[in-house]
Formats: sequence, C-alpha cells, structure tokens
Amino acid sequence: MDTQGLYVVKASMLYGERNDIYERAMESHSRGGCDVRVLRKSITTGFWNKFLWLQMVIIEELRKQKEERADWIMWTDASTILLNPLIPLSTFLPPPNEAVFDSVLLIATKPATHLSTAAFFIRVSPASLALLTKTMAAPMYADKGKDWGNAIDESALQVVLSEDEYKDMVVYQPSPWYNSAVRSDGSFEGEVEDGVVMARFPSSLNGDRWQLMDDLLNEIQADPKKFRKGVEETMYPAKAKEFWERLKRAKEVLKEAGDKRDGDGLEEFEKQVERLKQAVYEWTWDGKAVGEAVERVEGMMHSL
Repeated sequence: MDTQGLYVVKASMLYGERNDIYERAMESHSRGGCDVRVLRKSITTGFWNKFLWLQMVIIEELRKQKEERADWIMWTDASTILLNPLIPLSTFLPPPNEAVFDSVLLIATKPATHLSTAAFFIRVSPASLALLTKTMAAPMYADKGKDWGNAIDESALQVVLSEDEYKDMVVYQPSPWYNSAVRSDGSFEGEVEDGVVMARFPSSLNGDRWQLMDDLLNEIQADPKKFRKGVEETMYPAKAKEFWERLKRAKEVLKEAGDKRDGDGLEEFEKQVERLKQAVYEWTWDGKAVGEAVERVEGMMHSL
C-alpha cells in the first residue's frame, strides 16, 4: 500500500518454451518490491489466457477481507521492461474519494489511437469480472464478417468498451506515461521524459525485438540506477493531477449541459456536447482536445 492508501499488484503471463530475455524482463517488474502474479501455465488457447488470468487474480483478491485486498491490478506484457521502480503505480489512478470516478474500471492507453493491452490498469471489482467475461464472448456475438486483426484481445476489448454500457467505465491516458513503444533504432515513440516508467517492445519490431530488449536489460544490469528518478523529480504528479482534474471538470460540464438541452435552436449546442462526450469517452489522453471541447460547451451554456 502506498502513500495514497491504494494497493496495486501486477499481473502478467509467461509460459511455454523458456525465453531468457522474457524471463529477465519479467524479473524487472519485481524491482521495488511490487507483488507480481505471473501465469506460468496456459489455461486455454490464444489471447484469452490474459483475460482468464486477470479474472482469477481479481477473484483471488475479492475473496479477501476488504482491508487486505488489492484495489487495482496493473497488467504488463512479458515484452515490457520496468525502467523506473521509484514511480508509485497509484500515481496514474483516480484520486481517492472522488465519486465521479467510481465507475471507472479500466485505465489504458491508445498508441496511434488504437487500444493497447500491453500495459493497463483494471479495478478489483465484480464489475471488472463482467467486463472481462463480455470481452471474451465478443467474437461470438459480434458481426460474423468482422476482421479482428492479429491482436484479437485488443479488438474484442475495444468493441465492448465502445458500447454505451461501458463507455463511462474506461479512461485513456497518454501512452508515454507507461506504455511507450521502442522503435527499431532504440528510441521511444511519443514525447517521453526523464523518469519514464516502462519500455514496450511491440511485435512490429520483428527480429530486432530480442536484441533491443537484451541491450536495454544489459544497460540496467550494468547500472541499476540509470533510469531511476524519484517521482517528485518527474512530470508525473503534476500531469496526473491535471489529467484527473480536467476529466472531472469535463464530466461536470456534461452533466450541466444535460439540464440545458430542451428548447429550439440548440442544434449547434447539441453538436458541441456530442463532441465533448466523444472526447471524454475516447480522447482523454489528448488534454488539448478535451480542454477545448469543455471550453466550447461552457461558452455556449453561458449564452443560453
């Protein structure tokens, strides 16, 4: 449990033929004393192991007394490496005692505007079990002709989260915070700053992935403090605070706007409210877009 009173554990999976690079990457996530729950034997076939394992970890926590259980789980793929264990994982979570965020079950990122399941947070809650169950069932009830792509877990989860029932239960944060991909030249995608938490090595790197991971792991082994930076020395506290305050205000404005949607001549107002909804449900990682959408709706409300 950290200074915010939140207990966060990690979950991942690594099984099959031994891969020493993946093993070392997995070991990196235990630095700093974090509790990491790793699936070491396949439960089923394909991508569903991830969601089934998460369900098992959530159930394990829910069986405990409330004061003993984890509040959130952070999933990390085996293709990620922890760089800076000095950043409390709760830094990225909703502020305690803010009821407006009680419905949030999932906190994820959208590199290149597509949901990534390489690193995300999920709340320990019965509602999260229902979300994961529906995600695993999605390919069975979705359009038969749908192309699920190579990452069916990401596609299925995105389909469910796009439904009206779940739109308000997911929040998307900037990828550089903890899910920025490494390019083939070893640099990061996005605006990554000092003290970055993790590095992600996507499958698109193909054969370069192993060498890049090995090189970074060797750097950390040679100098364990190279990427370490105390949380107060980084941009995380200020930017996370700004993120949640902006989202809270956006939700408040949407609620206020709902009381002003009766009458004639409100077509443009309705249009701007819908844009704000889209920003809140899909673009929360883009602070500028959310802020501008809030300002437009607020400005129009004042003139109604």
